[in-house]
Amino acid sequence: MRIITGIARGRRLLCPEGLGTRPILDAQKQALFNVLGDRAVVDGVVDVFAGSGGLGLEALSRGSEHATFIERGKPALDCLRQNIENCNFSECSQVIASDVYKVDWSRLTRPISLAFIDAPFPMFVDDRPRLEKLLMTVVEVPIVAVGATIVWRMPDDAVEVPIPPALVIDDVREYGRSRIFLLTKTVA
Repeated sequence: MRIITGIARGRRLLCPEGLGTRPILDAQKQALFNVLGDRAVVDGVVDVFAGSGGLGLEALSRGSEHATFIERGKPALDCLRQNIENCNFSECSQVIASDVYKVDWSRLTRPISLAFIDAPFPMFVDDRPRLEKLLMTVVEVPIVAVGATIVWRMPDDAVEVPIPPALVIDDVREYGRSRIFLLTKTVA
């Protein structure tokens, strides 16, 4: 894994060993950011289930001002913090070491215009109700701005989690074994 483009282009990203995280592949990340275009350069980004931080760090490298990373796994957190430092993004990053379902969203320091929600794929079988609630939380919290883009990644063979009415589906892409929804928050 590496940063594809921008000021940290080419920097290698550390990943925890094992199957606890499954980072998005470089080719998939490149394709996603090509589709996002200017929507990837915003004031505030949140990378939920951040793992090693590949999506949020890519947004920072491309010019986003600030990123908040939410991750609970110790090995992933160690890699994430090292990746932030190696990319020289310590000043514009916030790490929240917590279960995403227990996060106090008021701890986020900047309005969010881009949210990456990349849940572990087994959760789409084992924990669907909590994923549905997470999407509702993103709709309801005022820190996520009206007009924000939400990138929702899921396995291609999973039954879709219902999208709340306040989120509009702008695009759906298939990449390898994953499906990526680009959603827009339409109401406060």
